[in-house]
Amino acid sequence: MMKTDAAAAKQVTADWARVFDGFDIWRPLRLLRRVGPLLQGITLDRSTSGDAYFPTAHIHALTRPFPVVSLTLGQRLASRSGMPETVRFSDHAEDYLGAARRLADQARLSLDVPPTVGDVVTELRAFAVAQHSMGSWPAVGEVEDSVLISSASGDRDLTEEGLQLARDLVKKWPKKPYLNRT
Repeated sequence: MMKTDAAAAKQVTADWARVFDGFDIWRPLRLLRRVGPLLQGITLDRSTSGDAYFPTAHIHALTRPFPVVSLTLGQRLASRSGMPETVRFSDHAEDYLGAARRLADQARLSLDVPPTVGDVVTELRAFAVAQHSMGSWPAVGEVEDSVLISSASGDRDLTEEGLQLARDLVKKWPKKPYLNRT
């Protein structure tokens, strides 16, 4: 299994940038576009062996200090079975267009047309509520991002809705924290 070199990574990145022309190349295997107070991205994470990559759609809120671009709402390309799907660097030329279309079809947020701030906030909230309904702790970061993004965009109604969601979720948290969770 051959590991990819810098030239191959550059070509893969350029190919994906041509498919999603609204995105700019940020770094090798990283595409980003600005949507108001956040970044929407596509990352092509190398597999452990280095011979393939995992296409992943995500966002990153610019409303809080964070030393790296986060993969909030990260969504890897999934096969029909639901398992993460890779594209082998050796098969990239034949497979990337199909993989790009499948990622666009699977993504929570449009990769073809920039989503609105409202679209992003809706998805952040839906993710947090889904986490809670599965018995997990609510996705606090996603709730916080939904409020911060709404506020930074100047939408008072979206901001108040986000604050109300936060209040509602806090009321549902267990009264006694789990001290020895493993």
